[in-house]
Parts: sequence; C-alpha cells; structure tokens
Amino acid sequence: MPIHTDILNTKAGKVTKVTLTNKHHLSLTLLSYAASIYQIKVQDDIISVSPEDIETFIETNMNYGKTIGRQSGRTSIQPFMINDQTYQLVSNIKSN
Repeated sequence: MPIHTDILNTKAGKVTKVTLTNKHHLSLTLLSYAASIYQIKVQDDIISVSPEDIETFIETNMNYGKTIGRQSGRTSIQPFMINDQTYQLVSNIKSN
C-alpha cells in the first residue's frame, strides 16, 4: 500500500499530511492537525465532506473530520470506570 507524506506550512504551523492508497484506488488522507481525517477518495471521487483548501479546513470552526478539538480534555462525570477500574479526575467543567 503506497503511503505519501507531505509537510505543509500553514498559518497554524507545520502540518503533516499522510495519504494511504490501496490497490482498489481507495485513498485516505490524514492530517496531524487535530488528528484529522482530511479526505476519503474512491477512484477520483471525493466522498468526504470538508473544504478542499487546507487553510480553510484549519481555520473553519466546523469540525470536519477532526478527532481532537474543543471537547478534548473536558471531564464532568466523576468518578468513571473503565474495565472495572475506577478513575477519579479533577472535574474541570460544570454540568451542562
């Protein structure tokens, strides 16, 4: 599977762009900015919804494909459990 990597200079700083393409011409483009899924293509058809221009993608307040963003790091439910292990963190937001 071919992997193509570019380093982009943006207003937000350097952003790594990685595109993976399989033998069926399905490609997935990821960005290091906000751990984003930037683009999904089948053949030459773009099937994801996001601005084509990287600067617009970064500057918009929309969360197109962004997996890390304004909600990241917020903890309101205390304590919580994962695999029968209880975790207590400092709650950093009030209830919604």
